[in-house]
Amino acid sequence: MMQRLEENDIVVEMKMSGSIRASYLLSISRNIRSGIAMAILKEEDVSIESEDMLNDTVMEFVNIVCGNIAAKAAQIGKTIDIAPPKIVDGKGGVPAPNGTVGLLIPIYVAEGKIEVGMFIEH
Repeated sequence: MMQRLEENDIVVEMKMSGSIRASYLLSISRNIRSGIAMAILKEEDVSIESEDMLNDTVMEFVNIVCGNIAAKAAQIGKTIDIAPPKIVDGKGGVPAPNGTVGLLIPIYVAEGKIEVGMFIEH
């Protein structure tokens, strides 16, 4: 059982409600954020973009992922409502809130650190 999401440069959270109450978290390093921004913005270089713009692209990515989760849930008769994504403070890691269980999926890449986490209320 996951106790906390490890410290990282950028952590985006999207809360879910309905048939399940959970929080989806994407934790990434700055260079992974740049890669996501390049893909979302369809640009080869994002070094001149603002921090806010780069963070917005990661939040949009999380929105796409969680929107797909909600759509798949609807196909099996479950309802999942998603709240807007937000940046959370990843310094020192993100602890699992009381009353939740956590699932952590580390993704190993050569150029950075990615972790996907879910805190599910029980």
